[in-house]
Amino acid sequence: MKTFFLVFFVLIVISATAQYRFDNVAFKTVYWEELCNTLNQNPGHLILDVRSKGEHFDTSVSKTLNLGHLDGALNIDIREIGSRLKEIEAYKSKPVFVYCSHSQRSRRVSKMLADSGFVNVFNINGGISNLRMFEYSEMCNLLTTKLPYQLLSPKKLAGKQTTSYYIVDVRPDSSFYGIALQERKNAYGKLSTSVNIPLNILEQRLASLPKDKTILLVDETGNESIAAAEILSKNGFANLAVLFNGLDAYISEIPEIERDGWVNYVPYHTLSAVGLDELSKNRMPVVIDVRTKDEFNNAAKENFRSIGNIKNAINIPFSSLNDDITALPVD
Repeated sequence: MKTFFLVFFVLIVISATAQYRFDNVAFKTVYWEELCNTLNQNPGHLILDVRSKGEHFDTSVSKTLNLGHLDGALNIDIREIGSRLKEIEAYKSKPVFVYCSHSQRSRRVSKMLADSGFVNVFNINGGISNLRMFEYSEMCNLLTTKLPYQLLSPKKLAGKQTTSYYIVDVRPDSSFYGIALQERKNAYGKLSTSVNIPLNILEQRLASLPKDKTILLVDETGNESIAAAEILSKNGFANLAVLFNGLDAYISEIPEIERDGWVNYVPYHTLSAVGLDELSKNRMPVVIDVRTKDEFNNAAKENFRSIGNIKNAINIPFSSLNDDITALPVD
């Protein structure tokens, strides 16, 4: 029987050291899937946005943090919450729903509120980035934004034919064609119907773009696509969309079989955590963990690198991979 080998690498690293230890202890945790029902069951509530004013109003200089906000939310920056508690004292015994971009700041504020005598605090898990990633906004219809472009989730793109959009890939041509010097860039592949117009020459190519179709902008992580969307918006293009968190999120969240019109340039497959879980239900593959021994043994000096390991994984640090891989069975 053949053995499947899986080289496991993480595209998105989440710091999960101790931020969850107060969930459902000092405050309650609520997920986007259940938020609407929970709001309805808790009348007279307050929705508290603890992001910066710029993030709340989509004017932050960090463009990827401009994600819209929830209707009716009160915005109090986490850095000001201590001095502005009097503004929300009326909600000490009422439900308070707290959110930020990724639910790290909201957890800190939720704990602070609980310590200050607020007795019915809810942290919205995953923050508004999670809402954007998985299209939970359609369940609750609370999202408001002033962005001149749509943020399209990987899930929504996978559920539609890519021919619904005029797709412009703004990466350098080496990444677009899978010949970049950095292997990571080649692993993103491309969407087959996309055209490549690198960001640095986009303004020179405006005449080639249609104004009667929705233009979907794509890059690695979403940063360059947002810059491209702002250029197009200033030049009269109204129907714009940006692939949220770029191809990085797309190949991380969408199983390869569901990636409509995706072209793979590399001789291996990228697998999400969910994909690994599904694969393991039938027969656990051989998992090679290429992190350092300290990281593998949960003893890294940086706490965020000590996040455990996959059960029965084989640790072969990348630095010694060429020497040690010969010990693995070829089947």
